[in-house]
Amino acid sequence: MKCQDVLELIVERAGLSLGPEAESHLSGCPACSKVHLEQQALWRALEAFEAPEVSPAFDSRLFARLQQRNPTWAAWDWLGGLLGSRRPAYSAVLAGMLMVATIVAIGRRLPPPPVAVAGSASQAQQAEQIEQALQDFDMLLDFEGLLQTPQAGN
Repeated sequence: MKCQDVLELIVERAGLSLGPEAESHLSGCPACSKVHLEQQALWRALEAFEAPEVSPAFDSRLFARLQQRNPTWAAWDWLGGLLGSRRPAYSAVLAGMLMVATIVAIGRRLPPPPVAVAGSASQAQQAEQIEQALQDFDMLLDFEGLLQTPQAGN
């Protein structure tokens, strides 16, 4: 096994057995062995950790502190007041505006409608077009030759 494979396996298995192939690699590779030992120590420390008990009033105190420090909470409270049952007209207008904004946003993300492309001309049509272009070119050369012919009176 390569070191990269063993390191990925160490992280994936998170403190569990790695298997015989990885174990044989660890016995011969000091760098991977060090990472494996560090990961084992980390998992033992995490298993031994005990989270402290959360007080019942924790949520209310947290939200009170956030509201004091963050003025955007006041904006959310204002929005919640608009959506309350006392102001149904504001709620309807706000819902309509949100629907229009959503439709506009989705409309901008849609790809443009496909443009109708004329079918490619067959080889016969292409040959005709080339032949016509050559005839037009010959006609222009003939016309140019007539312009350069000296006139009888000069």
